[in-house]
Amino acid sequence: MLGWHGLPERGFAWDYTQSTNFGVLKPGDHVHFMVTPPKNSEGKDAIVTKGVCDQPGGFIWIGGPASWSGTVPPDFAAQHMGRFSGEYRYPGTGGPGPYRALTWKMDTAGVVLKPAAIHSPHPQFNGNVAGQNRALDSTTSPSAMVGAGNVLLISLYITYQTITVDDQFGNTLNAIFSGSPVTEYGGVAINQLMTAAGTYSDPVGNGIIAGVVPAENPPGTPNPVIAVFLASPVPPAPASTVVQNIPVEVGGHSLNPAVVSRQVTTSPPNNLQIVWP
Repeated sequence: MLGWHGLPERGFAWDYTQSTNFGVLKPGDHVHFMVTPPKNSEGKDAIVTKGVCDQPGGFIWIGGPASWSGTVPPDFAAQHMGRFSGEYRYPGTGGPGPYRALTWKMDTAGVVLKPAAIHSPHPQFNGNVAGQNRALDSTTSPSAMVGAGNVLLISLYITYQTITVDDQFGNTLNAIFSGSPVTEYGGVAINQLMTAAGTYSDPVGNGIIAGVVPAENPPGTPNPVIAVFLASPVPPAPASTVVQNIPVEVGGHSLNPAVVSRQVTTSPPNNLQIVWP
């Protein structure tokens, strides 16, 4: 017995079932599937005549009746379970006279992950670092937002900590996010990318600012002030303690928690201590 739209009533089997597992996805990914009923006993290919999306599973779908394309919305991150159904026939059937439409069902599955939090326990550090005179701008790491054409002259006492990021299930972030940019404060680039191991390098420390100068002076010529500063002796590290609370984003997804109550202490001549609760 068939339902009003030609599909089986509850308790009756489908003529053809198919399933597709899209595996691990991230927001914004695109997926596709084709419904492919088997050839009949005469070797003729099936013709899919009807198709509906019964359960989108959180994705946005277009297409039909046999070919469907889906998009993972930017705010979706969860298990995906979709269901589609329809009818098909073979050449030579479906003309005048009674015939039974064959029915198909497609189940789709997958999991959509997103960066969710900085992993705990956090990395700690206590040791001596080599001070460096650096000229920073928006392209360096660490970066400095000093306006186009300018650089920040600063004596740095930093180390690069390996930060692990977890997904929304508490697991280390999947390698599909490798290459995603890491930003802070709602989009300020630190010019570091996620690795396939679910980590990124974070420049952490302190510095003594010497000033902001034009990168070129005169235009078209490197500013000689920069070369002089870079070649100057590095002064001793300052005696300073800073507690950092920094919003962090991976691929545009805010982490919670991000950097919270990270205590950074420098002491002369070149000691750096990083303590996370």
